[in-house]
Amino acid sequence: MRFKDVHDQLWLCDCREGLKRLADKIVDLTVTSCPWDNIFKYGGNHNWSWAVFVEVAKELYRVTKDGGIVCWDIADGIEDGVCSGTTERMVCYFMDLGFSKYEKLVIHNHMRPTSTNRRHGLPPEEVFVFSKGSPATVNRRTKPNRPASVGLKFNNYQRTFDGSPGLSSKSVIKPVGKRGPVWSYHPLCPKCGTEWSGQMRFTTWPQFDEFSSVRPYYNVQAASYTKAHPARMSSALVRDLILAYSKEQELVLDPFTGSGTTPKCAVLTNRSFLGMEIHKEYYQIAERRVTDALALFLKRAEEDGK
Repeated sequence: MRFKDVHDQLWLCDCREGLKRLADKIVDLTVTSCPWDNIFKYGGNHNWSWAVFVEVAKELYRVTKDGGIVCWDIADGIEDGVCSGTTERMVCYFMDLGFSKYEKLVIHNHMRPTSTNRRHGLPPEEVFVFSKGSPATVNRRTKPNRPASVGLKFNNYQRTFDGSPGLSSKSVIKPVGKRGPVWSYHPLCPKCGTEWSGQMRFTTWPQFDEFSSVRPYYNVQAASYTKAHPARMSSALVRDLILAYSKEQELVLDPFTGSGTTPKCAVLTNRSFLGMEIHKEYYQIAERRVTDALALFLKRAEEDGK
């Protein structure tokens, strides 16, 4: 299919069939979370299998542009106190297909249990960022540093190959720094129900806040009608991934669209989207969510133009 045939669309289909309809090297960025390890029942059924993953992964490699990115959100399931190992298996398979493991992001969600009777908390949620060749777009995100630390000096040096001290320098902590590989998200702010702004204040327009704060960073509350889906992705996380690995107007794909978080965030960040969802109930939720996001985007654009 040509690009215009997949521009800003939601498809009610099995993503394995939907992906086969796409031309080679058409997608700039994929942001998705597949139904791994039968942790949740989607549409009332467990529909995960390794064979499904293999088929989808092969198609993702084919449809991703050279320099394109796949952001794969996952965490190991636990059975009888033992981790499934699905995360490692998937990473190896993606790399065997030809993807490069560009980086791994660890997602710290403050709503996720941190301790159990048998282990040091649940396995972390992770986003594996795979690139097809050298990444075409990487916009490293920023975060506000602690006000009490701004202006402090610290020594910065790196050892040489033989272990001896190398060049050293003195650095000063700036108000805004680069975001590291651990992305931390808090539940809703109890004061205003929005997320924390990188400008050290609360904002009523978090979708358009360019600063993605690691500490503390509040999620945007999802509409109540999305609760029919058992495992909604964090809007704040998805938005950050889209901003980090794509440019405006580029095509963002989610083959497991679910409640429509990725298409919604694509609209709010001025990207094109293509979503695929096999369950009609979730597909209808995603449609409504995209409609709401478009209305919000147009409203904000109108206000900015005044």
